[in-house]
Amino acid sequence: MTFRPSIVMAFALSTCGPVGPRAAEGIGAKADHLVAPLLVRDGQMGFAGESGIEVVVEPDGRYRMSRFLNERLSSPHAEGVLAAGQLAELARTVAVALKRPLPATLGEPVPVNARRLQLRYGTMHCTFVLKPGQEPSPAAAGRDFAAASRFLDVWSTIRRLVPFETDGHN
Repeated sequence: MTFRPSIVMAFALSTCGPVGPRAAEGIGAKADHLVAPLLVRDGQMGFAGESGIEVVVEPDGRYRMSRFLNERLSSPHAEGVLAAGQLAELARTVAVALKRPLPATLGEPVPVNARRLQLRYGTMHCTFVLKPGQEPSPAAAGRDFAAASRFLDVWSTIRRLVPFETDGHN
């Protein structure tokens, strides 16, 4: 019996789970609850590296907020639980916005003191790069307006539902 490489490769990939640029596809498919922790970061590059605030919302609605400096994360300074309706709203937003994968990066490279908004959900990780002091908007993403709009749907929903301290960012 001989195996055709394309069939063997297709089988191998189908058994490995999400891989590659389409890895996030369908990850937000459950419209009534999160299927993975949702992490958002609002960071500012500076002399010491990147610092800011990280918020993690667990699938059960518990959330925690911590400050970070580069890869060092402080103990949570705020914790809470989203109400059932809030969690359902966030899950619906994630399900719609992340039905198609986001690119790894939105925005244009910034040579100095970039503001970086990060979104991680399951295998999907997207960073929205902004100029210092620039507010996030689809137009700030340049040519990827649609993906930026979906990123910002999740971003603005979590910002509205979680009392999000930002160390000077709105």
